[in-house]
Amino acid sequence: MSRCKAKINLSTISGPLEAFKLKLNLFAGQLDKNDLSHFPRLNSIPSVNEEKLKNYEDGLKRLHFAFERRFQNFNAIQVELDIFTMPFNLNCEAVKSDLQLELIELQSNNHLKQLFLNMPKLESYKSLSKHCRSNQTIKRVLSYSKLPLPHRELSTRKNLSNAVLIPLQQGNDLNLNLFSRNSSLPSKLNMDPSLDHHEYCSGGFDPEDIVISGIAGRFPECDNVGELKEALYNKKDCVIFRNNRFEKGDCNAPYDSCGIVKSLDKLDTTYFPINNSLANFMDPAARIHLEVAYEAIADAGYDASSLKGQKIGVFNAVTQEDSVKINTADESFINLHGVRTMHPNRTTYVMGFTGPSYVLDSACSSSGVALWTACQSLREGSIDAAVVSGCQLNLHPIMLTGYFGSGIATPTGNSRPFDANTDGMVRTEAITALFVQKAKNARRAYASLPSVLFYSAGFLVEGISVPSAFMLNKIITDTLQEANVDPDEIEYVEAHGTGTQVGDKIEANVLGETFCKNRKKPLLFGTIKSNVGHTEASSAICGIIKSILAFETNIIPPNIKYDTPNINAPYLVDGKLKLVTEPTPLSADYIPVNCLGFGGTLVQTLLKRNPIVKKSKSNDPTLPRLILYPATTEEGVNFVFEYIQNNSDLPEEFFALLDKLSFTEPLYKPFRGYALCQKGKSIITEVKNVSPTRRQIWFIANGMGSQWKGMGVEHMKIGVFAESMQRSSEILKRYGVDLFEILKGDDKDSQNERNVTRSFVGICAVQ
Repeated sequence: MSRCKAKINLSTISGPLEAFKLKLNLFAGQLDKNDLSHFPRLNSIPSVNEEKLKNYEDGLKRLHFAFERRFQNFNAIQVELDIFTMPFNLNCEAVKSDLQLELIELQSNNHLKQLFLNMPKLESYKSLSKHCRSNQTIKRVLSYSKLPLPHRELSTRKNLSNAVLIPLQQGNDLNLNLFSRNSSLPSKLNMDPSLDHHEYCSGGFDPEDIVISGIAGRFPECDNVGELKEALYNKKDCVIFRNNRFEKGDCNAPYDSCGIVKSLDKLDTTYFPINNSLANFMDPAARIHLEVAYEAIADAGYDASSLKGQKIGVFNAVTQEDSVKINTADESFINLHGVRTMHPNRTTYVMGFTGPSYVLDSACSSSGVALWTACQSLREGSIDAAVVSGCQLNLHPIMLTGYFGSGIATPTGNSRPFDANTDGMVRTEAITALFVQKAKNARRAYASLPSVLFYSAGFLVEGISVPSAFMLNKIITDTLQEANVDPDEIEYVEAHGTGTQVGDKIEANVLGETFCKNRKKPLLFGTIKSNVGHTEASSAICGIIKSILAFETNIIPPNIKYDTPNINAPYLVDGKLKLVTEPTPLSADYIPVNCLGFGGTLVQTLLKRNPIVKKSKSNDPTLPRLILYPATTEEGVNFVFEYIQNNSDLPEEFFALLDKLSFTEPLYKPFRGYALCQKGKSIITEVKNVSPTRRQIWFIANGMGSQWKGMGVEHMKIGVFAESMQRSSEILKRYGVDLFEILKGDDKDSQNERNVTRSFVGICAVQ
């Protein structure tokens, strides 16, 4: 039993095991003296003799020996167990010297001693952490690694995606049953293209094309895609070393935890129907996954509550369950809510989706495999849309120690993909999501997926963890052929590039062999891992999001930490392959994204940019724009209005998607607001709480005589009004009625006040 593993539940089981050992000693001693006090059935057997008693005694001794051998590690850490189970009764001189002074301080604190004696252990240690937040040694009493403490502060956050910014509700307790199965939401989303499809958003693709319509994520040092974009284009190194998770030396880790996701202890339980007790014991990744899935859906132009009952799959990539190692007295919550299958299942449950929901694990290629699986399901028609996600949190140092021991992880933290001086990959964190659907149903489309292939390398003499050059070449070639794309059409490749000498050399050489033999200009390539590290289960989605940013801006984000090309990659050395180290223009329509798994899996994703040029509608600049927006709090509504006011160049796509989000029932987003904004002028806003109440029904009938010559003509500047009037005009033409002649008053009959039909038609059309 390893030292790290032993610490997880020893405090729970050490007592019963110690008692069992003492019982074995007692039984053996009594049988040696022919004392049958604890063996009453032996007294009832007349033929009991010393030989049989000797057999019983020998059996107990063998059991005792086996017990001691199996649980010998308990003796080795008995003092540390005593620190946890009875710290106030322990002799300070019996513990290690680096704990003696801290233990004296602890035993001298009467307030903490009283808490310990009067409360369950888990609750008392929560109080201990509150009273001793700066005391790192006492925290190590709880665990060898600084695992996240239970979720205490149920606070709120504004969740920002790349384009449509949707703040989660803050502090409102009216919507605990937001996604309740008993709510009155429709069980089927209306997928009528005329209602959901915007020509200027996703009209550049074939209706059956699979597109990425929403993106979201938490990344190292970046809370959303917008912050990631800023970090990438400003060449920021997001691999910051902090001891938030664990310290150098914990389980022999070569350095502190690094590249972490922020605010693991937060979840808005007033928006998501999760009680505080459950939130405290959920895997932190599952909590953040809920938020990120919501944001990807909102970024696609949908309110999550409107999708209840829809056949939406949740395909979640996870490679480990570090949070199961968090020590807690309530094992039922660990068993049911800490396991990784709850990441997608909790999201499916909360949002009421009815499609498949499960975890996929193929190590570093996991989120690529999840995307491939979702595309297969979309093509066969078993789902209407999919949340494809990846969760990677490195809460415990044991996996880093394993990678380090295998020569894969950098011993220095100096990972430099494709650089001659790199010494391995650096493990970091990210929780990411894509919303994927067919173009005919999409309200926006970042890119289409003309081909996503998933292969395995098979047997390699070099070993299971060494990438197969042959299979990597094959999957790239097959992907291009399936999409009918010539290699010369590829200008840039988002590589896997983890920073290992072996892997980088093989991948660079394959790219050279595949694309550069007869190429007239260098092939550009890069990897997001130079900026954010290797996010493992999320790495494929991270590479895809970076590629989407390149499409959106027409600029390739630069790599960092690159000075000298890897001398074992000749195409890189001679310049036929060129690593992007400065923001570089992108003109091509396709980007391949490589993703390789530790155990030989390969996923190749080919992205195609949306060819539609985003244009603003030709609105009359003299007319203000009317914007409607609902939220769960007044602050949420005002946040969006302030964002619009501070960003005057927002595309029409933004407002079209915002409009789709404005029709949520008041039960779910009770605060409604409108804004009138016009370029160069201050925005006018108003927000009201319109929580559902029984309201009176009013009928308004203005009667005849309210019409006038030129009625409604001035409103023809407003696009939606003009379109409605045009539709009415087309209908009335069938009956010989010219609506626009009536409105302008040029028709003789319309000037006759006694012509009720003409008056009625005009009034009705305008209303």
